[in-house]
Amino acid sequence: MTQPRFLVWLDNGDVSVESDSAPTALEGYDIARCRAFTVTGAVLRPTTDNGKEWGIVHFEPTDEVQLAELEAAVRTYVSGLTVHDTGDFFVDAANAIASVEWTRRWPRRPKWLAARIHGARPVLYERV
Repeated sequence: MTQPRFLVWLDNGDVSVESDSAPTALEGYDIARCRAFTVTGAVLRPTTDNGKEWGIVHFEPTDEVQLAELEAAVRTYVSGLTVHDTGDFFVDAANAIASVEWTRRWPRRPKWLAARIHGARPVLYERV
């Protein structure tokens, strides 16, 4: 299990979730289109290698905390999803988002092949 990192897309309000210990799927040309947060609401500044638009994206922690902004964005995004309440809203929301992204992934492969490529279930997040 791992902690989630949230990406809030500014143009449409979507929220993506990914492991904070894994490389990001975010590409350099997208860093101006989203805000990144830790599970505690700390703002992460996305940067690329040598400022290249197509470079590998890294996240640098900042001193800024925007818990209310993150909570508003996540609550709006998950309002139509089934969120299992364990007492930690952000982790519960991250698991709900991961579950939806898991079921919507494309291309759909036969179950035996999908399990070999992606594993048998979506990532489960927790607060470390």
